[in-house]
Amino acid sequence: MRSPEHPTAPQLLRLWREVRSRPDLSPDISPLYPVSHNPDFPPGRQQSFLDIDTDGPYLHIARCYTDKELSPLTSLAPRSAYTPLAYFKYSQLTHFVRRLTSTAPVRFTMTVFETLCTMDPPPTHVLSSLYSLLLSSSQPKVPSYVSKWQSELPDPISEDDWGKIFSINKYSSMSLSVQLSNFKLLSRWYLTPVRLHRMFPQSTPQCWRCLADTGTYLHLWWSCPVLATYWSEILAHVADITGFKSGNSYHLILFHLVPLPVNTYKTSLLLHLLNAAKSLIPRKWKQTAAPTVKEWIEAVERIRTLEELHYSLENQYQKYFKTWFWWSEFLLKRSPPP
Repeated sequence: MRSPEHPTAPQLLRLWREVRSRPDLSPDISPLYPVSHNPDFPPGRQQSFLDIDTDGPYLHIARCYTDKELSPLTSLAPRSAYTPLAYFKYSQLTHFVRRLTSTAPVRFTMTVFETLCTMDPPPTHVLSSLYSLLLSSSQPKVPSYVSKWQSELPDPISEDDWGKIFSINKYSSMSLSVQLSNFKLLSRWYLTPVRLHRMFPQSTPQCWRCLADTGTYLHLWWSCPVLATYWSEILAHVADITGFKSGNSYHLILFHLVPLPVNTYKTSLLLHLLNAAKSLIPRKWKQTAAPTVKEWIEAVERIRTLEELHYSLENQYQKYFKTWFWWSEFLLKRSPPP
């Protein structure tokens, strides 16, 4: 890996880009997650952070932990006295780590792939060994909560399709709230009436909205009669804007199993429209009313504003307009005449 001019290195890197989201290679938050030289963490752009000694070219997140808790400043960067700037930088680090670990804890054991990447000096034939590991991960190993989905879905999802689902959701939006909502849906984070009934038998397993059917995950997100009008209106607008007729399929709406190439779908307007529609469901989790089209439009606009800001900073207006042109046309048609 240290010799990019090696004849097999380009093929290795190409394969890595294709399968790097596989959970068996580096799942959750790796102990090697970079703190320094990380563009999402402003102090990481500097050559050093608090003058902490690093074992390697950068400061990784596991180095900042003691007994699985963020190390205090006195332990992380011991010295006789600290400047106000040092306390400020440590506060930045604390905020960054808490935001990062709000959805998943830091792992402190490395996978075989991570261990092989960090061996110094590297073992003999390291590139061949890494390539073999990447090839063996081509069939994704799904997390444990997938089995719960499989037992609930009328039409189970294959492992290959679960790999596509994870790949799409990992880069589904620049909005952290949308990413978090998608992750919580997939990991079954929300407490349903059925799950609460198992914990507290005195509570009812019936749906909070319709008060008739069993409140399973699929029911609360998709098949509840109270949501029928909401989903039909949203899908009609989606078909009008994008020309894509999704039909009545939870595979497409909830899991993004769309008959399009993954890379194409990741940059499409359809992805943002469906993400916005799903993100409104937990906002009215225990309410009897369904979200409205007006709320959906507002949610899409929040995503669009964030996308516009990002692409303007990157000076990539062409990508922004390519994605959001038809949404602007849709809003223009809905606006009242002057």
